[in-house]
Amino acid sequence: MFCENCGTKLEKDTQFCQSCGRKVGDVSITPKISQTAPVDIAEFYSEDWQRKKVFAIASLPYFDVMIDKKNLYIIQMPKYGGQTLGLILGLILLNLIGAVIGSSIGSSSDSKKRKWYRSAWVKDGQITSSEFSNDIFLKVPLENLKQSIVLGKNKFTLTYDEESIILKKGQKEFDRLYQSIKKYVL
Repeated sequence: MFCENCGTKLEKDTQFCQSCGRKVGDVSITPKISQTAPVDIAEFYSEDWQRKKVFAIASLPYFDVMIDKKNLYIIQMPKYGGQTLGLILGLILLNLIGAVIGSSIGSSSDSKKRKWYRSAWVKDGQITSSEFSNDIFLKVPLENLKQSIVLGKNKFTLTYDEESIILKKGQKEFDRLYQSIKKYVL
C-alpha cells in the first residue's frame, strides 16, 4: 500500500503516512502538494549511470546524478535481480543465446522498476519532491567539486568524505553533465 499524496510505501494498518502526515485513505479534491522539504530546482538530472569497478555477475548497480544550485548528488537506485536471473535461466535453458535474451528481458524489467521507484520524486524529468534524499549515496557541495572529481572518457570519479565512486554513461549524457559542472571544475 502506498500513500495517495506522496507515494511513500506504507505498512499494513497504518493510519497516517510517516512521510507527509496525511491520513491514509483521505482523498481530497485539492491539488496534490508535496509535504516534503522544498526542493531547489535541479539544473541537471540524469538517470541510470552505471558504477564501475564493482563485482557483479550481471546486473550492475545504477545511480542517478543530480545537480541543484548548491550540491551534486549521487542517488543510489535499488538493485533488482531481473537481469541476473534472466542470465542464469537463459544459461540453464538455452545456453549462450538464451543467456543474452534472458539478460536483456531482465534488464528491461529492472529498468521499469527503477523508473517506478524514482517516480516518487521525478515527474516528466522535473524534481517534484525531496524523496530522493533517502537514497543519497554521495552529496558534494559544488564549491568542493574541483577537488573531488576526476573526469575521464564518458566517466567520472567522485571522491568526497571518505567515499569514492566511478560512474559511466554514454557520450551525450556525459557531455550534458560536463556542461553543467564545467564552471566548478575549471
